[in-house]
Amino acid sequence: MEKLSSFISKKVISLREGNDVGYVLNLAFDEELKALKGFIVVDDESEHTFMVRIENVKNINDECIVIYSNTQLEFYIKDDCNNPFGKIVYDKDGVNLGRVVDVIVSGRVVKKIITDKCEFLQRYIYSIGDFIIYGTKGKKTDFKFNRQDEYMPKVYIQQAQTNIITNDTSSSYQTGGQSKPYRITANQNILTGRVATSDIFGLNNEIIVKKNEKITTKIINKAKLHNKLGLLIYYSK
Repeated sequence: MEKLSSFISKKVISLREGNDVGYVLNLAFDEELKALKGFIVVDDESEHTFMVRIENVKNINDECIVIYSNTQLEFYIKDDCNNPFGKIVYDKDGVNLGRVVDVIVSGRVVKKIITDKCEFLQRYIYSIGDFIIYGTKGKKTDFKFNRQDEYMPKVYIQQAQTNIITNDTSSSYQTGGQSKPYRITANQNILTGRVATSDIFGLNNEIIVKKNEKITTKIINKAKLHNKLGLLIYYSK
């Protein structure tokens, strides 16, 4: 299984052309959040955005994603990636279950959703839109979320994003037999114009953005440089 939490800014390179395609800006999922469709890649020089479909990925390692040719890139215009990162999860009684901070996949199949309060299996997604609704669709097995409910599936409350419990280490990616971490974040176009809800600091404690400051392209690029894009989307509105 792969944790989509440390993937942003990973370089994408092409074998045939021997060039740097760009860096990963976002991840794309299907409408029901059941499968990973591919990577949204941006070229710094042209500022063009491309889709790299998961079936066209030749290899993934710690430093980069490898594709065979630039001809496998698809121009990406619409923001329809269905990225759940930052969305609030409610149960069917309206109880707030936290904000999505991570996703676990096995190959391309989504297995778990992780919020800052809990984690749950993908099959307990009742619906997804501006929010994610937690619950089951069958009448007999339907139940509301309750941390003390003995009939709940196993849920890990408290620091779920750093204490994932999983026994499945399989992956369809060629990563030398080891699971590799991935990061998930929001599209840069969505961030531009939003307002920071907290101060965010860089690697040397320099200020990246102040609370209530409007987010600009310059701030986004600085956050990317300091590997803080995840925090920027989490602490913005």
